[in-house]
Amino acid sequence: MNKQIILSALEAQLKTKQSEIEAYENDVVKPAYEAQNAAVLSWFQENVSNLIQKIVATSDRIEIMKFEEHARWNSCTISLMHDYRSENRSKYAEFSWYSSRATAKDGFVLADVQIFGAVAAKFQEIENKFKNEWSPAFLEIYREANKMERECAELRTTISNTKYDIANEAKNQYKKVGFSCELNTKKYINRNYDTGEVTL
Repeated sequence: MNKQIILSALEAQLKTKQSEIEAYENDVVKPAYEAQNAAVLSWFQENVSNLIQKIVATSDRIEIMKFEEHARWNSCTISLMHDYRSENRSKYAEFSWYSSRATAKDGFVLADVQIFGAVAAKFQEIENKFKNEWSPAFLEIYREANKMERECAELRTTISNTKYDIANEAKNQYKKVGFSCELNTKKYINRNYDTGEVTL
């Protein structure tokens, strides 16, 4: 079969697959993620501190957003790490936060500090739930989408290889016995003053 036809079929297949991924992410992944994130937030509010207003959670990170209204930055993060030195590459949680200063008038900062303390007090329980419940739940949400993305990556590789083969075949045409061509030594610059387009 003509490689150009194969290339067109592969590109059409990739376009279809990308549309399927986009629909799947909007219809399945996004609602499932939002529900899981809300469930983790609810647990933190009930079991750690009701001062926690918003979190952004993934399979390996939980960002607790600053207490202030309309906060766009996190005040502390719990990251799930791999212990590469252990035989089974066990996971452990790491707690990091931004240091700051506060006076009695800095209510938002003092609320963040209270949250840090509450997280520290419940850290072992948080680590256990993160490793055994939340991280696997987030990974499961993205499992099918990741599989679809891998299929797209394989298609892109096949498309790239096919383009390379087509280009090589075109180059090899010039190597055939009896091929000749005459090179034009002049170049012309065409200017379209209406559109501003310049072509060689």
